Amino acid sequence: MYYSIQKFKLFLVTCFMISLASPAIVIAKPDSANIAFHPVPLSGTAADKHKQPEIHSLSNSDRCSCIIDNSPDFVKTSIEQYRENIREIEYHNGPFNLILGQQFESLGDLLRKVSDFDNAIDAYEKSLHIIRVNEGLYDEQQLPILEKLVQSNMAVENLDEAHELHESILHLKMRAYSSDDAEYIDAILEWADWNISLLMRADAEFYTSKQAKQSSLNQNLLVAQESYIKVIELIRDSDNYFANDQLIHAENKLVAINYFANKHLNFSSLDEAPSFSRESIQQDNKLEMTYFFNGVNSLKRAIAYSLENPEPDYIFIAEQIMALGDWYLLFDRRAAALAVYEDAFEVLDAVQAGEDDIKQVMTPGMPIMAPGMINANLTGSQNQYAGYIDVEFSVSKFGIASRPAVIGSSNMDDSPISKTLINKIRGEKFRPLFIDGSASSTENVKLRYYYSYN
Repeated sequence: MYYSIQKFKLFLVTCFMISLASPAIVIAKPDSANIAFHPVPLSGTAADKHKQPEIHSLSNSDRCSCIIDNSPDFVKTSIEQYRENIREIEYHNGPFNLILGQQFESLGDLLRKVSDFDNAIDAYEKSLHIIRVNEGLYDEQQLPILEKLVQSNMAVENLDEAHELHESILHLKMRAYSSDDAEYIDAILEWADWNISLLMRADAEFYTSKQAKQSSLNQNLLVAQESYIKVIELIRDSDNYFANDQLIHAENKLVAINYFANKHLNFSSLDEAPSFSRESIQQDNKLEMTYFFNGVNSLKRAIAYSLENPEPDYIFIAEQIMALGDWYLLFDRRAAALAVYEDAFEVLDAVQAGEDDIKQVMTPGMPIMAPGMINANLTGSQNQYAGYIDVEFSVSKFGIASRPAVIGSSNMDDSPISKTLINKIRGEKFRPLFIDGSASSTENVKLRYYYSYN
């Protein structure tokens, strides 16, 4: 009865033999639209259990709590008061008094409230300098100020400076902690995630040329890949590594990197017409196979980690197996994808999972854009939604969407966003829904896509 589980335990023999030194990844021009979508079943459908997020707005209590503190006159008065305090402290205690550093930081916070980011950056930099003069170059008191400097520089689209500051945060944390500390691993993951966020952002105005943009994105991707691999190696060298959630998180991020690389695969020169020579096509096919197998290996290792746990969570394992099926589907390995999906059902059946658990894994109420664990990370914060678009379409058992159509929206001027969404639905694969463990076509799927701007 436990054949499926034993079959997947064979991964323990093979997956740990897979080298983490994945081949170098090359990525080309990313999508130009920087819009994140978050789908939920449209109200009135069978899966109306999903919470419908609200478009960002302040509640009455929020308004009341911030009227005084955030009113323009109050903030301007406070800014002038802090500047006066700074002059007094400098006069009586000199330019490097620690209290002065606190005053500059608070001044920067107020300047950010009124979107005066250039002067906020200047205030934070002065606060940072005072801390370094008093406490040294590696004092941890710098961290919150460095993080505020990153945010402020991003606000004025100074990407290069923000990147250097984030790298300073990494070096500071790695110096403060040992490789055995959870904070050390957190620092590497934050650095990797930062590089991936730059990849997703990819705003053209940050770069002086297409070549500069291409070179920067390639570097972001390679740095993220190396960082996730380092995290995996560090965790696997520790005791009870299989119980560390960050291990599977890092493996999934490696899958995401290969997903981005393959999705944006293009020819090396962005300014020249593409070459359709046999050599060029063969090179592209070779890269696609590299991305495919890198993703397969990461997903199989993640399953192996969970199976090695003395108390395995078979519901979670089934979800991981479904993610592996998604990966096969993305690369048009349709028969393999359906077979892996059925393996997930066999695992649930073998452990006599409840009906609700099976439904959660196999029929979550709406088709999930594959790969699920990646696209879940691409959605915006529920506090930042700018609007929504209602869409209807059908999904074949092989995950292909057809006849997508807009059936409603929150704003009259949503047409360009609607077009982006429809193109996205047409261009992606969806995990099919399942009936009794078998993939089925689904007609008239109705989803509401909340959208936000990255």
